[in-house]
Amino acid sequence: YFASFVVEVTVQPLPAVEAETGIDLGLGHFAVLPDGTKINSPRFLRRAEKRLKKAQRALSRKGKGSKNRDKARHKIARAHARVADTRREFHHQLSTQIIRENQAVFVEDLAVSGLARTRLAKSVHDAGWSA
Repeated sequence: YFASFVVEVTVQPLPAVEAETGIDLGLGHFAVLPDGTKINSPRFLRRAEKRLKKAQRALSRKGKGSKNRDKARHKIARAHARVADTRREFHHQLSTQIIRENQAVFVEDLAVSGLARTRLAKSVHDAGWSA
């Protein structure tokens, strides 16, 4: 059986706003807005490290080619996916909030690939600047 629904949607554009803002990215705080508002960095990977370390240790004890090793590998993949999903959700919610409040948004241009080769690489990747 197939069901088909027709829904009438009225699209209302966002109200015009004359404000504009610039965003300065950082590692101590995820972003700093021109009015001094500091947006804290949730550090998703740092919070999940304990679980990931435990899961990776469990994986190392499993025999190659076994079903249990495959289960452990999937568990690690799910943990990494969870971190990526929460980071993506944070970026989406924050960008939506900033866009709704401002007409123009100026973002600092960073060479993320260059910063990822420094000793701050883990923090740069955890902040998700490349997204």
